[in-house]
Amino acid sequence: MPRLWREVRGSKDLVNKLNLREVKMEGRCMKCKENKKMKDVQMTQTARGGFMAKGKCEACGTGMCKIMSKDNAEAAIKSGEAKKAY
Repeated sequence: MPRLWREVRGSKDLVNKLNLREVKMEGRCMKCKENKKMKDVQMTQTARGGFMAKGKCEACGTGMCKIMSKDNAEAAIKSGEAKKAY
């Protein structure tokens, strides 16, 4: 059961209590027809200069993608959610 912010607000172990290290990027799986977590995420740049996260669905293994802004793409790389592939 997820903890509410007010329960851990004064805690020094905020990262451990909220399990922020286990956050994974989500995208829409076209086979499952649901938003699912992606594994092996790589950040790529499109031909027109946009950014896209590509990965595999954890449930079925189908290729997934998520179009992102430059700021969100850089934040995902910095946090370790995605690897830089461009």
